[in-house]
Amino acid sequence: MPSQPAITPAICLLLPYYVINVLRYPATTGGTLMLVTYLLTILAAPLAGKLSDRIGTARLSSLGLAVQGFGLWLVGRLNSETEYLALAVALGVVGRGLGTFEASNMSSSWARFRVASKVSPAASPA
Repeated sequence: MPSQPAITPAICLLLPYYVINVLRYPATTGGTLMLVTYLLTILAAPLAGKLSDRIGTARLSSLGLAVQGFGLWLVGRLNSETEYLALAVALGVVGRGLGTFEASNMSSSWARFRVASKVSPAASPA
């Protein structure tokens, strides 16, 4: 499975070509499909941030990556006859996993930064 930082650029770069050239949808349809991923990312992130405070960041980050992996598996099963709804669901699953992973991962990063700033004043923001 590709690493998490490779997922978003791959979707941003390759998906429009797939939607326009392979599925023969107009560019506006490609744009709305791209919107599905990011809309679900935006909706998932606040919930994941709250959950990471309750259940911990490690489990939630793992869950987010697993959901992303499942979504990418769904995207990988697409072909030239894929319907709009199937593609939208696959991208929605990717977006949900992306939002879950990013929020919990950032929570973990900021927690480490706060600990470092308590230990070393040089690590605290100006």
